[in-house]
Amino acid sequence: MLKWFFPHEVQFFDYFDKHAHILIRASETLKQLTSANSDIPKLTREIKDLEHQADQITHSCVEELHKTFITPIQREDILSLISRMDDVVDLMDEVSERISIYKITTMKPEANKLVEILARATHEVNEILKNLRELKYNEETKAILVRINELENLGDKIHLQAISSLFSDVKDPIEILKWKEIYDRLEDAIDSCEDIAQIVEGIILESS
Repeated sequence: MLKWFFPHEVQFFDYFDKHAHILIRASETLKQLTSANSDIPKLTREIKDLEHQADQITHSCVEELHKTFITPIQREDILSLISRMDDVVDLMDEVSERISIYKITTMKPEANKLVEILARATHEVNEILKNLRELKYNEETKAILVRINELENLGDKIHLQAISSLFSDVKDPIEILKWKEIYDRLEDAIDSCEDIAQIVEGIILESS
């Protein structure tokens, strides 16, 4: 009974850390997938496996949340954070699936740029989560937040350029729809990384 009543503080932060490592692995795998001469079916399966692992981490975290009476941070913050992290992995999985289903073998440069930005954003998410464990709002935390915001702004800019180029240079409407889906999901994933950072910032500030 006492085991249920008292908080397992380390466990929740461990869930975030494990999920962050999945984010990085999935984004780096997506970079491989969108590089020249990649084994798309194999890498798509690897991302799908990572997505399943992320789902399991999310499920375990939520299950633990329902079992724990006292939590180290607000319950809604735990749920929002782990859910948003799961969204990013889901979006990467959707991108890889569409590349595979649509039989895309030659990547557009804008897609490669968005994937690179996404990968950088996942690494920054991992860094800010280290400060969440200590609930530290310092110069390092501020610098990470600035970098993630800059990546999100750059992602928006490239996304707009990509859509503009798509409608001006591509004549096949089906091809336009295919690439727009991919671009939109990549932008959503980058945006979600900034959402994660903002959730972490809010948690740290509320706990200070």
